[in-house]
Amino acid sequence: MKWTLQELRKFQGETIPIHETLMLKEKLTERETQLIDVEPVEVTGTLSVEKEDVIAHVDVKTGLRLPSTRSLKETRHAVDLSFDEVFMTSEQLAAQADLDPKDVTIVENQTIDLESAVIDYILLNIPTQVFTPEELAGEEMPAGTDWEVITEEEYNERQAAEKEQKVDPRLAKLSEFLKKDDDQ
Repeated sequence: MKWTLQELRKFQGETIPIHETLMLKEKLTERETQLIDVEPVEVTGTLSVEKEDVIAHVDVKTGLRLPSTRSLKETRHAVDLSFDEVFMTSEQLAAQADLDPKDVTIVENQTIDLESAVIDYILLNIPTQVFTPEELAGEEMPAGTDWEVITEEEYNERQAAEKEQKVDPRLAKLSEFLKKDDDQ
């Protein structure tokens, strides 16, 4: 998925269709150690070649295997994303005073590398929380000896119950007096 600017000049004013399947497991797992597996990445879209820039409109579909953030069980996360990328040389960008350099990818070595953009966008779209279908269905949370995972609502309820059980220090002596009466 690399093109030289010289190759693309032949297609100036035209749109080039893109349809490729990439095997990016090694490159993605190198940059994101949480990834367990990466399915083949289907890339479709177009390259619009103009005199002053090259615009890529890309759709990416793949599946990622990640550990659940709750139980660490392997789960599949479907990736279906689209992005647009504008490629220019630094000279072309300098001639366009109205463009923000943050909105443009500078072409290095006279080569447009769309694969690295695909990798970057996949990594940016990995969610911070991934759950198995059972966890999403709201089934029981994982637990073990002396520990358990609880929801935020359960945590708040427990905190409120603990507050109610705490005795006001001003009434602590009264509490001791009542305890003595119960013992008798």
